[in-house]
Amino acid sequence: ALLAVPQSRRANAPSIDAQGAIGIAVSLALLLLPFVLGRQHGWPAWMWIGPVIGVLLLWLVIRMEDRLGERGGDPVLDTKLITVPSLARGTIASVFFMAFFASFMFRLTILLQQGEHVEPLHAGLVFAPSGVTFALSSLLMRGWVAQNRQRAIRTGAMITILGLIIAALGLTIDGLSTVGLIIIAVCLTGFGNGLVLPTLIGVALSDVPPMKAGVGSGIMTASQQFAASAGVALLGTLYFSQAASIGHQYAMALTFIIDIALLIGVILIAGLPSRSARKKAATAA
Repeated sequence: ALLAVPQSRRANAPSIDAQGAIGIAVSLALLLLPFVLGRQHGWPAWMWIGPVIGVLLLWLVIRMEDRLGERGGDPVLDTKLITVPSLARGTIASVFFMAFFASFMFRLTILLQQGEHVEPLHAGLVFAPSGVTFALSSLLMRGWVAQNRQRAIRTGAMITILGLIIAALGLTIDGLSTVGLIIIAVCLTGFGNGLVLPTLIGVALSDVPPMKAGVGSGIMTASQQFAASAGVALLGTLYFSQAASIGHQYAMALTFIIDIALLIGVILIAGLPSRSARKKAATAA
């Protein structure tokens, strides 16, 4: 970076909003508390106090951030920026996608080792093709993606859905190679995810003013990490609860229904032309 990125410096460097950052982190952690620890502790009633406090704290932090912005400060959460259409669409779609992506990787790890009794090293190798196909699609197709963002999101999500369907067939139909079809599936999901994830970031930041790009990307990144944690907690809880009664294979196939629904949500939110884009296209026609 020192060699390739030109030096730049802002005339009035923004101050660090430590209070806002800490407040947001604590409130999001409280929201996730029961979903992360509830299953192991039998879902005690006191654990649900955390989300209630988290919501109240988040509301207070947002009010505090608004006042900081009105005074000319640099809030870590600029609520006015959230109303930018591209950032709103991209962030919501990213929340859906990361809830699927992170939990899928977690559940697949458990399935391979506990359901299919694959050794940890071999289970890790099952994921290797996914990394290769992710890199191929995100790097080799970036020129096409830059010109066809919505189409890239639609295409990538549909390829990922196809991979999930193939994995579900291997999990539920006797006589088929479960691990073999999972390897094919992760090749497809990796390729599709490589089209979707980088594109969502570009879509989200496309209308954000350059001076606010850092705050915008921070909002999106925080949302993605929260969604990843929530997806692992919620879908992981569902997976474990079903695996105890119907087995790991059918539990995984069942959670694929939610995965597919989340990916369809990504297509509907960010994979179709926005209303303003449709108006421009109609005017040009």
